[in-house]
Amino acid sequence: MTVLVPVALLLVVLLFVVRRQSTAYVREKAQVARLLDASGHTSRLRTFEDALCTAAEQARSLVDAQGAICCSIDPHGQWFGVHVDGRGRRPATGDAVETLRELGAEDATARAIDVQDRLLPVRLALPPSRTLLFAMSSAASGTPVLIGAYRDRRPSINDGGRVALLARFAPQADLSVANARLYEEVDNAYRQQLDLNHQKGEFVATVSHELRTPVAAIMGTVETINRLGDRLDAERRQKLLDGAVDYGARLSRLIEELLLVAAAEQSTNTLRVDDVDIEQLVARVVDETSSIAEGRLTATVKPVTGRVRSDEAKLHRVLVNLIENATKYAPEGPIEIEAMAAGARLLFFVADHGPGIAAADRERVFERFVQLDQSLTRRQGGLGLGLYLCRQLASSLGGELVLTETPGGGCTFCLAVTRDLPAPEAPIEPEAASGPGGVLRRPAAPPLAASGKPLRRFQVAN
Repeated sequence: MTVLVPVALLLVVLLFVVRRQSTAYVREKAQVARLLDASGHTSRLRTFEDALCTAAEQARSLVDAQGAICCSIDPHGQWFGVHVDGRGRRPATGDAVETLRELGAEDATARAIDVQDRLLPVRLALPPSRTLLFAMSSAASGTPVLIGAYRDRRPSINDGGRVALLARFAPQADLSVANARLYEEVDNAYRQQLDLNHQKGEFVATVSHELRTPVAAIMGTVETINRLGDRLDAERRQKLLDGAVDYGARLSRLIEELLLVAAAEQSTNTLRVDDVDIEQLVARVVDETSSIAEGRLTATVKPVTGRVRSDEAKLHRVLVNLIENATKYAPEGPIEIEAMAAGARLLFFVADHGPGIAAADRERVFERFVQLDQSLTRRQGGLGLGLYLCRQLASSLGGELVLTETPGGGCTFCLAVTRDLPAPEAPIEPEAASGPGGVLRRPAAPPLAASGKPLRRFQVAN
């Protein structure tokens, strides 16, 4: 009898151990199944944001959290995060993303964090919670994924298993986000290539149309004079020759624009810096464009004291292009050109009172080969290079060109360039940051005068 008791006790202990191991095995198996299911959901994604959304949703489900935030570096090199909870999905706040980054920099290991023990800025940046389960993929990936799942309960010993599960899921989420990012980059590159091919087709069609007209007119004039010979009176002959000269000038202008654009894009457009008299420059621009403006052009120049050094030919070209643009697209109403100095900058305003340009199209007009009316039957000709060339020249002059609305309707172009342009050998740093394709972004605020206050257009001294 005394022998049976220890044997029975031993059997009970063995049964307890086996049952406990079986329970742990079942729980581990369930966790692996959930992890595989979560990984399967993230492996079928195609966009970066969708990958973050799904990773956050799966992380929330894996650890039974109220919500989760997943963030990483997007295809543009910026940190971006997605917040998922019972209300759905939405972009995470910048403060929440920055807080997760700081937690990762503080300690890269997965862990349960007592939010209430953290400083107030951390508590305010994160959603209301008591515990944050944090995990991140390996920093060696170059674009790590940070996951923060939050719960309303205080940290407990049971959080260890949840943290381990989240740590095992983080590399899978990293792989999914990296694949989605790569897919999005390839897709964007493909779409850009399609757009470039479309632009190329439009450009060839436009150039063919624009070059054919003056060539046909010149050839027709020469053939007419050759065929009729002495039967043409002097007045008729001169009129035909004048028309041919005008069409030849138009053809020369188109070719010159193409060559200037090519030179600007290849950075072979040299600068010829010299002293510039602003009053004489504006007077020459007005004199050259007065015929096409048909008496609608007025000029105001605020006296500029001190030396001005720039490339006068390029300044002249930009201003002439802007005035010609105004005469084409604002057939009625006055056209105003104003010039002034503002600290280290020269400011030129060219304003019309035409139909204007919608805010959504004010950056598009500076793109290559873009005309708001793309049909070959449009009223105004051209290659769609004028404003693109103006902005490129403005950049080479150490400045920028932006488009705003004229008070009362119309367009106002503001050209702001460096007053004292460095010598050609010195590097020229445009004051505005470059955007895609080297085109300058529109500044967030108007140019500032020396006092630091925004300039008020068209209120200058006589």
